[in-house]
Amino acid sequence: MAFLLRGPTVRELEARLRPLHPRLRVAVAAACVEQVLPIFETMKDDGGDELREAIALAKRYADGEAVTPDEIGSALSRVHEVIPTFDEEYDPETPTRMARSVGDAVEGVLRAADEQAGSPVDRAAKAIRDAYEAVARFVDYDDLDEADAAEEQEWQERILRQAEAAAKPPVDVARHDPRWLVQLKDEWGWEPRPAR
Repeated sequence: MAFLLRGPTVRELEARLRPLHPRLRVAVAAACVEQVLPIFETMKDDGGDELREAIALAKRYADGEAVTPDEIGSALSRVHEVIPTFDEEYDPETPTRMARSVGDAVEGVLRAADEQAGSPVDRAAKAIRDAYEAVARFVDYDDLDEADAAEEQEWQERILRQAEAAAKPPVDVARHDPRWLVQLKDEWGWEPRPAR
């Protein structure tokens, strides 16, 4: 998968996230991960609601609300129940692997919001990288243009720059319809799920 050779590394993301307030780190990671939830919802028939609820919890934390370790633990349990397992040797680039990348990203956002664990910067960085990998895997799997993966990287970069300049966590970030999302809608039949 050539696209994964591009994009920021976890170490590079950590260096950029480290100076930010922990809540701002979570806001950035949540925005990047929320963007790729349609991939999970398309590649897996169920579990999208649990992931969206987990992102909503992380966004509450990013917005300054108190989120308890029990809430994070409960959300993690629900996410773990729906994240698919796969065999790397036999199943490296399938829809299951794409869904797993998104699920891993959601888990990372929740762990980054865990103040009891010190709101680890590496978890936020890994969540952003996992979100990028989900897009790159979809672009590669569906034979889309490399520019589609680059577009996601550019969007993540814009969010990071906005966070670096912000005084308050940007929980609601400007959304866009990337070309890979259009492909999910047109070719795979993904439709936004109604809010619960």
